[in-house]
Amino acid sequence: MPSYDIGKDIVCGWVRRNFPKNSRILDVGACDGKWKRLLPEYAMDAVEAWEPHCENIKSMYGQVFCKDVAKLKYDPYDLIIFGDVIEHMTISDAQKVLKYAFGKCKDMIVAVPYLYPQGEIGGNPWEVHKQPDLTAEIFAERYPELEVLYDTKQNYCFYHKKNSFAALLNDTAKILVAVPTYENIYPDTFKSIYELDKGGHEVDFDFIRGYDVANARNQIGKATLDRGYEWVLMVDNDEVLQKDALLSLLETQEDEPKKGMTVGWCLSRPRGSANTTGRTTAFKFGGKDYVAKDAYTAKELRELASQGRHKLQIRGTGLGCALIHRKVFEFMKFPWFKWVEYNNGSQLSEDLYFCEKFKEIGLPVFVDTRVSCGHLMRYIDWAKED
Repeated sequence: MPSYDIGKDIVCGWVRRNFPKNSRILDVGACDGKWKRLLPEYAMDAVEAWEPHCENIKSMYGQVFCKDVAKLKYDPYDLIIFGDVIEHMTISDAQKVLKYAFGKCKDMIVAVPYLYPQGEIGGNPWEVHKQPDLTAEIFAERYPELEVLYDTKQNYCFYHKKNSFAALLNDTAKILVAVPTYENIYPDTFKSIYELDKGGHEVDFDFIRGYDVANARNQIGKATLDRGYEWVLMVDNDEVLQKDALLSLLETQEDEPKKGMTVGWCLSRPRGSANTTGRTTAFKFGGKDYVAKDAYTAKELRELASQGRHKLQIRGTGLGCALIHRKVFEFMKFPWFKWVEYNNGSQLSEDLYFCEKFKEIGLPVFVDTRVSCGHLMRYIDWAKED
């Protein structure tokens, strides 16, 4: 059958949250390779019964088993995907195939349509639906070892193993993405926010305009609490985010007993006569002052990311791309953000002021070395890394 698109973006987000990129995946009933195109970063093998499809997808997968999966023995995988497959089998064959797969994977995805009769298509006899009578109730009776992963509410449902190690899709977070700005949002910034991989989380967008930046950030903190968000991702109006920025930042907080803050990094603005070429907004842990020489360079952070050191404690940072948990606003005394001018003429920006208060409540500040953001900065001729 033609593969449904509905719900696949949500399920792909679930895969990315629960399976690291070095996971091995088996795509059963690969057809034209849709799951590989949806999850291109994963090493994936395929099972496909119809030979013309096998020829077409050979270059996409590591290995293609051109065989009826009911007659196939295979090595273990981290995840096995049965996308629009079970309805093409007899009940006994489907039960046998799933029973075998259970012992060969950590989890599986089984996607099926309900009440969908179908005959042969394009000369392909494998397209016939041998279980056109499937409903939620009938599926549960025939395959009691599976539970709902995501129900599209449109006669199409995704299932997975009961009691799996992977988090269920209903274990999602409510997240606010907000831009503090006293002017407009750059088009590239808005586009990058729109294209963020949300991983099945409930994500809303808002911006606060007409205040100075400190007050705008305070208003965003209040909105986070008042509207019941678990997290807020603050994004400056001239930052350009990677597609995976939100999910990467969330990942760095997963093992933290007290949820706090993780930021992405970008190149720094120049400060007076200071040489900031190649310097970022992330200041090294243990430094005495927020001066250019104590900031990481882009080269240093990229090198750490290549070594697998993704979560790095820092002294403080700009908040151009900052994921903050609501508990921070609950525990920290208001105002959370404030621009400070000292008697000697020096200044502390509202974001670095927040980082200082953040440490006062006993939480570390982290930068995710993988999350590098574009910084439009109005004047980009000086924004060079070396």
